[in-house]
This record gives sequence, structure tokens and C-alpha cells, in this order.
Amino acid sequence: MELLLSFALVFLTGVFAGFVNVLAGGGSFITIPALYLTGLPVDVANATNRVAVLFQCLTSVVEFKRKGVLKVRDMIPFLVPALVGSLIGSFIMISIDKRTLQIVIALMIFAIGGLLALKPDLGSKTRQTNLPRWVGWLSLFLIGIYGGFLQAGVGFFLIFALVTIGGFDLLTTNAIKMGIVLSYTVISVLLFWAHGIIDIKAALILSLGNVIGAYLGTHTAISKGNRFIRMALLTMIVLSALKMLWDVLS
Repeated sequence: MELLLSFALVFLTGVFAGFVNVLAGGGSFITIPALYLTGLPVDVANATNRVAVLFQCLTSVVEFKRKGVLKVRDMIPFLVPALVGSLIGSFIMISIDKRTLQIVIALMIFAIGGLLALKPDLGSKTRQTNLPRWVGWLSLFLIGIYGGFLQAGVGFFLIFALVTIGGFDLLTTNAIKMGIVLSYTVISVLLFWAHGIIDIKAALILSLGNVIGAYLGTHTAISKGNRFIRMALLTMIVLSALKMLWDVLS
């Protein structure tokens, strides 16, 4: 019975995380603790979560591509620096002060949420941007490092970078975001698999939930549009940042 309850928790968490990850991000803030609660070590929970993220992103990318939202040519300029960064992030050993990292990330997430709240037109439509190309490459490289290292919350940073640097609307941004995360997660999963820190059973159950959630989230994003995505994004930003600060303070 206890095993069934653990499986049910992982599956339902996966559905919810897959849904919110497509619309905004922060799903891994839910799935990693859920996996940890079932008895998995933190490093195994983090690695196992990547398998579910992989299938979730694949489902979303296929649907966005089928609906004509995702164009590969829009994604390519941002993909290479993110891939290089994720490779570095996946190899980084846990040698930094986690508490300091959590505080910094939580504050950055709050800052992004504040900007979205204060600039209602941000991401409402595609626009031209005059920022130098190297700024975009550097941003995606750094985001890739974080994504390869932790993953949780990376969607917020990708959305912010793609909207402000790429000039895309939120719907297109979400499609490109899922494509980028899919690409670098393949690298992370292969590395973690090689090191034997993926729990296959939990990964498959979580992946099934993530795929269902991602499918529902993709269709919701397409049908509801930019305004709904903005509200979902702001909600998840606040909840995720509060959770990170709570973890640090407690």
C-alpha cells in the first residue's frame, strides 16, 4: 500500500509539473521534493527528474511544432550556447554553498516576476530588439550551466532571456524554451545514466505523468494565449521563489 501511494504521489506530481512547466516553469521545484519524499537520495531525485523533463519537453515540442508555433530557425541561435553551458553544468561537482545559491536564485526569480508585473506589455507580442548578439549568447550559456546543474526554475530564466533578448511573444517563447530544454536535457540524462544515478521505475512513472501534463499544458497555452501564460508565469514565479526562501530560512 505504501509503495502504491508513493507511485500515485509521483504520478500526480508529474501531471501537475508537466502542465505548469509548459506554461511557465518551476515544475521541478515540486517533482524533486516529491521524489525525495519517496525515499530517493537528493542526487538521484535530481537526476531521475531529468528523464521526466525529457519526455515532457518532447511531447510539448511535437505539439508546438504540429500547431506551427515552433520554428526551428528561431531556436537555433539560442541552442548552441545553451548546450555548451549545460554540458559544463552537468559536470560541475557540488562544491558551492547551496544556501547562498538558493538565496541568489530566489531573489532573481522575484526580480523577474516584478519586471513582468510592472511591464504588462512585456511578451505580449513579437518585437525587434537592439541588444548585441553576444549578450544573448552569454545569457543562454549561463542559463545552460544552471540548467545542466539543477534544472529547477530554469524555465523562468529562459523565458526572461527569450522575451527581452529575442523579442518573442510569450507563446513563441514557451515553444522555443521547451525545444532548448529538450536538447540539453538529452545530454544531462546520458551523463547521469552513465553515472548510475537514475531510478528507472520512478523515472518512468514520473515521465508518464509529465507527458500527460505537458500535452494538456501545450494545448492550454495555444488556446488561451499570452495573457493566460502571463498569469500562470507570475503565479509559479511567486510560489517557487517563496519555496526556495522557505527552504533556506528553515
